[in-house]
Parts: sequence; structure tokens; C-alpha cells
Amino acid sequence: MSSNPPGSESIKAILQALKVVEDGLQKPLRVLDMADAAGYSLYHFSRLFNRVVHHSPYDYLIRRRLSESANDLQDPAQKIIDIALRYQFSSHESFSRAFKRMFGKAPSLGRDSSTDPHKLLDPVREDMLVLIHSDLLCIQARTLPRLKLVGLVDQSPDPDQHPSVIMRQLKQILGNKKAGGELQQYCILRMYPSDWQSHGLQVMAAAIQDDSTAHHPALTEKILPPGDWAAITAGSSSTDSLLRRFIYQIWLPGADVQLRLPFELEMYNGALSSSTTELLIPVSTS
Repeated sequence: MSSNPPGSESIKAILQALKVVEDGLQKPLRVLDMADAAGYSLYHFSRLFNRVVHHSPYDYLIRRRLSESANDLQDPAQKIIDIALRYQFSSHESFSRAFKRMFGKAPSLGRDSSTDPHKLLDPVREDMLVLIHSDLLCIQARTLPRLKLVGLVDQSPDPDQHPSVIMRQLKQILGNKKAGGELQQYCILRMYPSDWQSHGLQVMAAAIQDDSTAHHPALTEKILPPGDWAAITAGSSSTDSLLRRFIYQIWLPGADVQLRLPFELEMYNGALSSSTTELLIPVSTS
């Protein structure tokens, strides 16, 4: 993503600041303290941190505190005001405003169901910084037409789990080529209902077909409306889990687009796997 990636010494300095953040989530901590840990002036540190982590130091600190507080809210024995003060918010009101801004709901509603993992911010570690500044990381805007998907659907607790079983079953039903001899284009569609963190997501192993193709009685049909998508690739060295965390926790919060539909699409051209992971997410202008 960066045409002039930071050097190893800069990365090491920022990692020291990130460690200070984790140690200080429940303690008074200033951005100046983070700068001191990194060994830079406040001005230079703030610019470097923003460039390396893609968050301002203060925004990163607040989002990490809110993410940890969201986990604590799952314990009904803990009072919201106690959680707020523990994570250095001055009042119930300031905590509630920040929590709602990040997660779209009040802390009291955070007790009813666990927070969407896509909205949390996990600790940024060296593997994430390597990905952010990798030459292989590429984000492209695409406009896709209406897509007709036919395939098999399964429930999965883990978005990183590859639906290899139903994909093999689908390929046995449809084969590698269409009736006209052209290669069948396969894809994986992941659909995230609002309670997916508790009950899992729906995963569809699918083929892209046109409207003239006869419906197969054993297959489910799904229509994706036309629109804009972001296509993110990161090379074979990145895991799917790390790439998803980058998309939802690092890139989307700072991008000038927002998630349009709670979907992910992976494209395949006749193969079950690829040396390069490409995830497409539907987006709209903020």
C-alpha cells in the first residue's frame, strides 16, 4: 500500500509503542508516553505511527480500549460504569458515546450479544505491519454486474474454514466446463448474518451462471445485485485470517467507503485453491 515503506528501525520503534499501549489499556496513558517508548518526538512519532499503523496514536489507543471493554461487557457481574472507569473513560456518558461510535450500539446492548468481530480492533503486531507494507498487498476498485450464483450452502463457525467438501460436491454436479465448452467460474460466498459471531456464518460454494442456464433442483440460487466492490489481494504469504483482520479492522475504518452488504466473495477459475488470496467485499461511498 505504501510506495515508500518504513524501514525496520521505524517498525521496531512502533512495535515498542504498541507494547506500551497493551500494557496501559487500564492505566493513565498519554500519546507522549507512546512517543517516549518509541524514542521519537511527539510530532515525529504521531506522523510515523499514522503512516505505519494507519491509525492515529490516540485513535488506536481508544479503539483498543473499547475492543477490550466489549469483551468485559459479556460478564453480567461487571457494571458498565466500572468497565468504563477501568479503561480510563471519565464517565459513563463519554464511554457510551465512544462505544456507540465504534460499534453502532450502546454498551447496554453489548451485553445482549457479543460484538461483531469485524468491528473490534485486535492488537496490531509485527505480522500485521508486514502485511500493511507488503509489496504484494493490492486493493483495487471493481464494478461487477448482477451475478447469479448457484451452489451448495453450509453453516460454518469460522470464516477462515474453506468449504472444500461442498465445493467438491458442486464440481461433481456441474463439472469444470459449461455446456458451451468455456471454463466454469467457481466462487465462495460468505454471508454474515447479524448474529454470526454466536451462530456462525453461511458459506456458499457456487458457480456463476447466466439467466439462460436451467435451474438445477439440487442447488440453491443467490442473486448479487450490481455495484462496486473492493478486491484485496495479499500474496501467498498472508493467511486468510490476517487479511480479513486487515480489511475490517485497519483498512475499512480509514477508507472513504463503507461495507454495502455483509458479504465476501472469493473467485476461482476451475481450481479449489490459489497461490494468491483475493477477497472481494461490496462497498459504497461513505
